[in-house]
Amino acid sequence: MSEIERSSWRDESYSTWHRRIDASLACTNIDGLQSVQGFTDSLWLEIDYSMPVFLLEVKYRTYPFNFLTVKDNTFSIRAQTNLANQANLPCLIVLHDEPLENFAVKLLNRLAIDKVKSFSHSPDKINHNWFELDEYDYVRFLFLMRNKKASEKQLSEYYRKNSRNDVQGELAMRSQFDTRIVKK
Repeated sequence: MSEIERSSWRDESYSTWHRRIDASLACTNIDGLQSVQGFTDSLWLEIDYSMPVFLLEVKYRTYPFNFLTVKDNTFSIRAQTNLANQANLPCLIVLHDEPLENFAVKLLNRLAIDKVKSFSHSPDKINHNWFELDEYDYVRFLFLMRNKKASEKQLSEYYRKNSRNDVQGELAMRSQFDTRIVKK
């Protein structure tokens, strides 16, 4: 990831946020687009020491927000999913608030679903539905997608919506059913 935004027109919030998390959670911006519908879209490749981990479309969500307004069957999203499938990578959409304290995630391909099922308490509940994460859990999610476990020290500075007694270090991904889906 570059130190400065060179094009001066991309939404820099996700990039700036991502730079302050653990150095092993690197990513690179592949493309960016500002749309008139109120979304800023960026295509990112999450990497682990130069190895691709997963592809994600990052969108800034505006309010009032309805998940139904984010179409996952557009030509561009389908093309990104096809690219991820051909590269044998999970593919997902991530929506974020400003400031970046809340995230919504949607798994777009079978590889993403299978990856999340691999660290899930309830693999049968993992599907293409949206699930919400606070900043703390999203950072933990980024570690888990890389087959890594985050330490409490690494996670200590991130926003937590609910102050849970989380000694085991579980990731609580809140879906519409408020289901805990990550293994201990």
